[in-house]
Amino acid sequence: MPNYTLSWDSNIPGWVSFYSFYPEKIIGMNNYLYTFKNGNLYRHNVNDNRNVFYGVTDPALGARSEVTSIVNRDPLANKVFKTFYLESDDTWEGEFTTDVITGFIKGNTSNSAIAPPPAANYWQKKESDFFAFIRTNQLPESGSGTSYSTSPDLQLRSVNGIGNLLSVDTTNPTGWVLTFASTITINPVFVKPGDPTTGVGGDLIYNFAGTPNPNPVGLVSAITANTITVNPTGYSGVAPNPTDLLFSVKNSIAESNGLLGHYLEFKLTNINTNAVELFAVGSDVMVSEPNPRSK
Repeated sequence: MPNYTLSWDSNIPGWVSFYSFYPEKIIGMNNYLYTFKNGNLYRHNVNDNRNVFYGVTDPALGARSEVTSIVNRDPLANKVFKTFYLESDDTWEGEFTTDVITGFIKGNTSNSAIAPPPAANYWQKKESDFFAFIRTNQLPESGSGTSYSTSPDLQLRSVNGIGNLLSVDTTNPTGWVLTFASTITINPVFVKPGDPTTGVGGDLIYNFAGTPNPNPVGLVSAITANTITVNPTGYSGVAPNPTDLLFSVKNSIAESNGLLGHYLEFKLTNINTNAVELFAVGSDVMVSEPNPRSK
């Protein structure tokens, strides 16, 4: 467990905050806070660089601010946490956890460690607040391997059947071409290619004939009226056979299904070296009723 500095407020009385810096000695004098580190004396809150303690500028080593709390309105109800908003003068990186699943929101940071590349800032400013959809990379699973659980990964409204495969061309190891019957017209609205520069964001094609569960074939990189090109890198590596039934699953990060759960624990992180204020946070929540009852 990393070392922390805890602060005590005698006016409350109680413990009021955690600090990532870990000095050898602390003393208050003449309305200033002084600490000793490695035998050197430091006076706090007198320079313009925030989130920097004892010359450490690496956020992974503590040069960051973190706020952790819980949204738990109506705790007995099943809920879907769709969005999150900040009353702040800067965006923050967000990590979110419910009793069911985890999610994230990329913020204005230079070395994001909580979400896959490419770097991005998901927040949109509307009037004086920042808003963003909570993303998750757990639906469907986003790693390599052949063992893909069907619960809950494929139980999504974004699962779309495509049709039976006519032929497959695996000549290009990063661009398999899946051809369907000429009567099948593939609509890019329902089967979406990824970003042509990064290859991120496209739908994931599954083979329904996989054993024991549907096998992931690869990410969509291009489509025509009756062909789909996929990149199988990082997935099962098993090409489908003619007549196999294929279907697509929307990229869960792009689709923003929200997080299901009773409560939402959030951790906000900021590594800005300028002064930043965070006034309030909130989440747009809708009740999920898997077994609705008549009232």
